[in-house]
Amino acid sequence: MKVRDQDGKVLGKVACIGETVLFVRQRFSRRLWAVPLSHVERVTGQGVYVSGREHAAVEPVGDRLRTEIITAVHPLAEPPRTHA
Repeated sequence: MKVRDQDGKVLGKVACIGETVLFVRQRFSRRLWAVPLSHVERVTGQGVYVSGREHAAVEPVGDRLRTEIITAVHPLAEPPRTHA
């Protein structure tokens, strides 16, 4: 699902969800960004809307990937790809 700032600009797609943050991956990039769940304004059929504009809405991931319990909540996060 797409993550949008308060103006509707696409910041990326939900990669996974942790206990306190939403991990966002930008298009054509392997780099993750974090959006605190407290910044999520609403979730609609068109995306997840967060408070703030562009880069002010996202934070560097830092060591959160090691400290957060990661979940994959559908349909917000795309299901992991499996190889047959």
